[in-house]
Order: sequence, then C-alpha cells, then structure tokens
Amino acid sequence: MSPELEQKLARCDNLPSPPSVALQVIELARDPEVGLAEVAQVIMLDPALVMKLLKTVNSPLYSLNRRIDNLKQALGLLGLNTTLTLALSFSLGQSLLTSGQGGRVAERCWRHSLISALACRVLARHLGVREPERYFLIGLLQDIGILALNEIDTQEYEQLFATAQDHGDLEKAERERFGSPHSQVGAWLLERWCLPEYLQLAVASSHNTSIEGLEGEQRQLVACSILADRLAGLWLSEQGLTQAGSVAILAQAWLGFDQARFSEILGDIAAGIPEIAKLFEAPLPTAQETTLILDQARTLLVSYNLRLLEQCEQARRQVVSISERSLQLEEENRRDPLTGLFNRRWLDRLLAEEFAIAKRNGWPLTLGFVDLDHFKIVNDTYGHQIGDQVLCSIARSLAGQVRQSDIVGRFGGEEFVVVLPGTDGQGGAALFGRILDELRALQHTAPDGQYFPTTASIGMVNLSKENSFDTLESLLTAADKALYQAKDNGRNQLAIYDQPIASGVTSLPQR
Repeated sequence: MSPELEQKLARCDNLPSPPSVALQVIELARDPEVGLAEVAQVIMLDPALVMKLLKTVNSPLYSLNRRIDNLKQALGLLGLNTTLTLALSFSLGQSLLTSGQGGRVAERCWRHSLISALACRVLARHLGVREPERYFLIGLLQDIGILALNEIDTQEYEQLFATAQDHGDLEKAERERFGSPHSQVGAWLLERWCLPEYLQLAVASSHNTSIEGLEGEQRQLVACSILADRLAGLWLSEQGLTQAGSVAILAQAWLGFDQARFSEILGDIAAGIPEIAKLFEAPLPTAQETTLILDQARTLLVSYNLRLLEQCEQARRQVVSISERSLQLEEENRRDPLTGLFNRRWLDRLLAEEFAIAKRNGWPLTLGFVDLDHFKIVNDTYGHQIGDQVLCSIARSLAGQVRQSDIVGRFGGEEFVVVLPGTDGQGGAALFGRILDELRALQHTAPDGQYFPTTASIGMVNLSKENSFDTLESLLTAADKALYQAKDNGRNQLAIYDQPIASGVTSLPQR
C-alpha cells in the first residue's frame, strides 16, 4: 500500500475499529492457554452478544436436537475456537454496521459482507473443514477496506462505488484514485488490529483472479474468499447471475466441486440468508427473493453448461478438422503431385528407416529401380500430356502389384522405386517378374485413338546376411548398377545385383 494512503488512513479518526469486547476477544484468541471460562467472562460483559450467540446456536444453521438456553451450554457445544470466531464476528459486525458517513456505501458493503461470510462458511462445510466459522470471519471482513476508503473521501468514493459494475471495476478505480484497492486497505486494517495472518492474506486476496503460487491451507482459504465474493454477487449484483457459470467453473477447478455439488452450495447459501439476516438484523433478500434468485441461478447454470458443451463440441470439431487438414497436408507433402506415389523426399526418409530396421534385426530387404524404356520418344511423339497419363497408368499398375507394407515411389522423371521390406531375393525377383509382365501388357491411348505399349527396365538388389551392404548409399548404387545393366542388355528386363542367373534375368558381380 502506498505510504501516502497509509498516512491518510492513520490520521483518519472515523476508521472502523473493534469495540472493547472484540478487542478482548482478539486478545484471548492469541492466548494458547485460554479456556472457555475466561471467554465466557468476556462475552458476559455484552448481553447483546450473549443473545446473539444463543440465537445462533439455536438457529437452523446448527440444527441441534435440543434447545440451548444458557451461555455455558452454548459454549460447550460450540467449542472454544468457534465461540471466539462467532463472538468476534458479531462484535466486529456491529462495529462495521454503525461506522461510516456514507450510508449507501456502508449498507451495500454490509449486505455483501454478510452473504460473502455465509458463502465462505458453506464452502468450508462442503470441504469438510472442522471449524467453518473461521471462514465466516473471512467473508465478513473481506470488504472492510471499502468502509475505510469511504471515510477518507466520502463524496468521491460514493461516486466510484455507484458506477462500478463489480469489485474488479471498483478496485481498478480505487487504484487510480487512492493508489491501492480496498482489499489491500482491509488487510492493513486487520494487521493494525492484530488479527491472525490467515485473515490478512484471505482479505488481501479476496478479489484476485488466480490462486497460482499458493499451496495447502492458504490456497483453500484464498479460493474460498474469492469464490464467496463472487457468490455474494449472484444475489446482490445486477450482472451477478450472468456469472453463475464462470463461478461454477472456478469452484470445480479450485476446489473440485462438480455441477451437482455447486448446485447444493447455492441451495445452502439460499437457505442460510434469512437466518443470517435475523442474526445480524440486516436487510438481506427475503426468502421469496432468495428462492427466485436461486432458481434463476440454477437455470442459468444449466444453460451455461449447455453452451459450454456446445462450445466444447465446436472446439472439438475444429480440432478434428485442423487435425484432418494437417494430416491431409502432411500426406500431400509426402506424395508426388502427378502420380500420387511417395515423392523423392519422403522416399529418402522411408528408405533410411527400412534400411536401419533391416540392418538392426538382420531382416531381408529388396529394392528395385523401375525405369521406363525410351520414354522421351513417348513425350516427343504424343506430347507431355499423354506422357503424364502414361506415368499415372504405370504408377497405378505398380501400386496394384505390391503389398500394403511395401513402398512405391516416384524417384524422378520416368523412374520409380519399389521397396519390399522383409522380402528375400527370390521373392523380389518373382514380384518384379510379374511387374514386367503387367507393364508389357499395359496399353496406352494416343491422341488419334490408337493404342501403344511401353516397357521398363528394372534393376534389383537384395540386402541379406549373404549379400550385405554397410550403407544405404551403397545399396542404392548397387540397384542403379543393376538397372544400367538391364538397359545395356537390351532393356525390357530385370537385372539382379549378385544373384544367380535365372530365365530372363541378368546377374551382375558384386564390386
């Protein structure tokens, strides 16, 4: 908080301050050896406070099976810490209610504080906190800084307060005008009153938008403080109901409450508002108004979740569409645009992978270069368009001859590559023999309607234990040599690198 603002607050005579009983309760709360008897002696000094405690312990908020009509019984059932917290809540509540020159600001602030306190207590109960009344005090005090800033400049602050849409707007305006928001001012006041550090932290963080960096109980306290503020807005802010969905999301993210549990929380808050209004004698929404707001909040919550599901579905469809488009683009990048076979860049990658797998596992690998014979004559005689049709027809024929696990690609121009993982030399030679027969029988249509054939030369190499190659480059070189041997021997045939001579097959010595 800025030193200038701190000086103004310190000089202000009308700041909210605890009454004498509250000061004594604070002192008792700091004493680890204090007992219920000592607490009872202090509380007895304030008959109004005694009546408040008795009304509280007999109210539906506690749902006891029997009527409690004396302070000793009440304190025994409530326990030490709960008694101290409730006593402090009522004492400070009375002080907050009667302080401040700006009546409109004080009334709105007090109503918001009471519902925040109730919401904080309900959240704590649903979390299974042993002493949820500690959380009640957090909600009650989270906006005490508003009363302090209102005392410094009542007229201007009332204008800020009236025009702010929510606490986020209000804190932004407070920073511009005073240098610090009311949450920081409230924490400063609590430190001045010597209240526990957990209260100071919860109040300072009550209008944050994140709980990042907090762990354990601190994370839980601050989460409840923030959510309690927003839950109070559902009942008191004109725009509050529209925020039901976003509050539900935070409750699930921060505290693990699903939609069903969040709906229960809303119902518990609605049920507790009339009781809190009676105990603190404050003008809160009536039971009928509370029920109406609850119904609207639940309806909006369902609608919000339906919209959220629709948005999630739209987002999922967009992700699927983007994923499919990415796969499509990736596949297009792998394919030769004319023939649809794998392109040279992707062939290089696949060849490297298959060669490494075969070498590592000792598996056979057969590779063949397929080069169309005299393809330049086709282009020169019939034109490049017919030449492209021939290439596409050859590509379809090659792809139709191999297994799904085999690889067929266009190496460049009129040259194709067929890779047969796990296939030995005998199986490769048989397949390439069938490919030659298929290509010889394939007929292509010239512009004048006449048919013409094409043939191909194939150079094959087999990687095996008996026929080993140290590098992929040496394997490709061997296949290339076999291809040129097939061409030198008259084309339209298969040449195999370092394999026994078979019918219609030329063998090359390995070198």
